[in-house]
Amino acid sequence: MPDFFKSWLYYLSPKRCAICREVLSFREVLCSDCEGKLHQMDKNICKRCGHVKKQCECKNYAYHFRGFTAPFVNEGLAQEGIYGFKFLRNRDAADFFATEIAKRVKDIFPDVEFDVVCAIPMYRLKRSVSGFDHAEILATEVARAMNLPYRRLLKKQKNCRPQHTLTAKERFENVKGVYTARKNAYENVLLIDDIKTTGATLDECARRLMLAGTENVYCAAAVISTCKDKDGKL
Repeated sequence: MPDFFKSWLYYLSPKRCAICREVLSFREVLCSDCEGKLHQMDKNICKRCGHVKKQCECKNYAYHFRGFTAPFVNEGLAQEGIYGFKFLRNRDAADFFATEIAKRVKDIFPDVEFDVVCAIPMYRLKRSVSGFDHAEILATEVARAMNLPYRRLLKKQKNCRPQHTLTAKERFENVKGVYTARKNAYENVLLIDDIKTTGATLDECARRLMLAGTENVYCAAAVISTCKDKDGKL
């Protein structure tokens, strides 16, 4: 879009910082304060689980997806930003995190030629009530940033207990049989969510996609969480 039209759009609806919501110029993404305090995830990671290598979780989980990455750890300003998007519907944050996810995916998986982007789906009744599917919004923006098509390949066919209330082991059990996938013949699918904790939901959706015909599933999210205690509570 030409800068002339962007400037008019800015005056009609001022752009705000993706984290703190301070009004910005239309060329800015973050305010100077947030930009100085927001730190990128280390690039020296395990490309399978997405954690820094000393915290690799692959010995605990046999993931179906081929790789995972996220630009930020789920703490501090990054957590504030993604929660603001997810619960306060801050669309400026969606644009920012989608751009960062796209850059991160290209850096970590430079040789993978992705066919399509899809999202972890929301349960249809919850989606119809809220009218705001945060994972799909994020995935749509990632697809746009990567010049790829977005497709609804997955469906959540029944509701389940909220994952954040469960231990790591319970999360994997909780999502079994919850999702279905459309038949497809894609070689490389990029699956998007907002937050990765254990990766249980991403793993189950990757498994379903592979059963439906996908050869390889790679995953990405805005932020990645780490286990907080020995019992697996996150």
